[in-house]
Amino acid sequence: FYSSPEEARKEIDKILNNLPLEDALAIAMEGEADVLGDEGLEGVGHVFRNRARAEGYKDFGNSLAEELGKKTYGKNKIFQFNALEPTKFRNTLKRFKQNEDRYLKVRNIAEDIVAGSRKDFTKGALFFKNPTSSEAKDFKARVQSGEYVETGRTVNPNNKVFAHIYYRPKDFSVVDETQPEIEQPINTESFATTNTTTQPPRKIPESTGGSFLNRGSAYETGGATP
Repeated sequence: FYSSPEEARKEIDKILNNLPLEDALAIAMEGEADVLGDEGLEGVGHVFRNRARAEGYKDFGNSLAEELGKKTYGKNKIFQFNALEPTKFRNTLKRFKQNEDRYLKVRNIAEDIVAGSRKDFTKGALFFKNPTSSEAKDFKARVQSGEYVETGRTVNPNNKVFAHIYYRPKDFSVVDETQPEIEQPINTESFATTNTTTQPPRKIPESTGGSFLNRGSAYETGGATP
């Protein structure tokens, strides 16, 4: 724990920058969609990957790590995604450390998304929102004006009510790229897929190491106590 949210966010930046991409993405997916089943987790992952691949479109097209760690543009530089804010971030780390099976499940999905081996059912979406909790008036106005177009929905498996709606900007052109089918190892969830992007695929840096669960408690340096 830290003396201020600002100090905690600085430490979260350090953690994100030192984790393998798959771990960083898994943390964001879990924090944003932990109650939405595998599809909800995957949908969040696709949105982040789409943002990283949207080279040349507005302020998107940065590295996946940079897209994950983006902050708001106002006076208070908070993370754009609540999953990375201190309390949520700390709770996700704690859950993953206590439940290795859950961690490995989410990370496996994240690995497939980083590798581009899962079909993007969000159809190139750059945004998602929960209609029951989102209060962003500016975003709502863009949807109502047709500037943002709905591309799909994820249903909460527990109550069958949709909980995430995916959106793509109307002026964001996507190209359908069908990858050739490849033989997959037995007992994997990966499959050949169709990806969407605005430009030829950018190479997303590969992981530089194993999962943080297998790296001791080095990621806690600085006093974080998840």
